[in-house]
Amino acid sequence: HIAETYFSSEKYFKIEDRPVLWIYVTRDFTGNYRNVIETVRHNLKVKGYDVYLVGDVVFWNYKLNEINAFDAVSCYSAYAGRPQNTAEFAERLKFLYMVWKTSANINKVDFIPSGIPAYDDTCLSNERISIPPLSGTDGDFRYQLGVIKALIDPVNISPELAQVSIATFNEHQEGSSVEPSREWGYGRINQIKEVFGYD
Repeated sequence: HIAETYFSSEKYFKIEDRPVLWIYVTRDFTGNYRNVIETVRHNLKVKGYDVYLVGDVVFWNYKLNEINAFDAVSCYSAYAGRPQNTAEFAERLKFLYMVWKTSANINKVDFIPSGIPAYDDTCLSNERISIPPLSGTDGDFRYQLGVIKALIDPVNISPELAQVSIATFNEHQEGSSVEPSREWGYGRINQIKEVFGYD
């Protein structure tokens, strides 16, 4: 379905003609998922698509053996409740990302560092237990982005490119979106272009 509906679009994000597909929370995969991934890759190649798979595997459980199932590894969010300041959280991310980047490089897999400007899921407390909110100033987020910039990894199949993801949770209004709002104005989104540039 994904290939037939989206991959052929000229607007779909591709690297060297390979459609990029993120798979959410692969760190929780169990069973014979590697064979399933290989079957999916084969079936997509039959349809003419050599998919560039990004596994959402980077987390504090350090399942480093899952790296080579993907073309790249990253995380949607590594926030697990502490520390609760964006800049202080960046110091924890620095260690986490260094371990994952080194392991990814050893396995010849791309590493995509991910930033997170804030997080507050108390709006979902009627559905599940909330974790302590993550917050910080524009300057704190800028510091985090600087830490991430130092860990950028060139794309193996296209070395002039590098990737960074910014985790936003605006689908549930969890307070981490980078889009402008009354609460934080343009502060968050402006930090991205100031740290990484306009390209």
